[in-house]
Amino acid sequence: MNISTLLSRLEALEHSMADLYLWLAGRFGDDDEAAGLFMRLHMQELSHANLVHFERRLARSDPDSFPDVDVDTSSIDEVLRWNADFRSNGGPGTLGQALLFAMKVESHAAEQLHRKAVTASNPDLEGLVASLAQADREHFETLKRYVRANAHLLA
Repeated sequence: MNISTLLSRLEALEHSMADLYLWLAGRFGDDDEAAGLFMRLHMQELSHANLVHFERRLARSDPDSFPDVDVDTSSIDEVLRWNADFRSNGGPGTLGQALLFAMKVESHAAEQLHRKAVTASNPDLEGLVASLAQADREHFETLKRYVRANAHLLA
């Protein structure tokens, strides 16, 4: 697969996550702490999308430095479908359900697997890719800490 195509899918995933968190911030706007959490995650996902967009520009400007990769994007498509279905079905009935869903998508391997393919295509991007992967792990940990501090939400 052409690396620009893969990066385009990853950028779509980052935007989908940003949109999800913005939607959740609005959905739980009456809870300042939860809305703030979702807004922070929204802004971080937008930042990730911008970094992936930068990678795409690099790949387009020097395609010879980015050979094709053998990768299946079905895991990205799966998370995109989850996000679309979650919102179109009315989303969570409770904040606890929203948090569990967010943890589910943040722990999905889609981004990690495909970032490995990006690094395989051009090892010079390893630092940038590692930074994005660390940020994704931090999202999951942030959500997990919030759930632990508010365990009553899952009761």
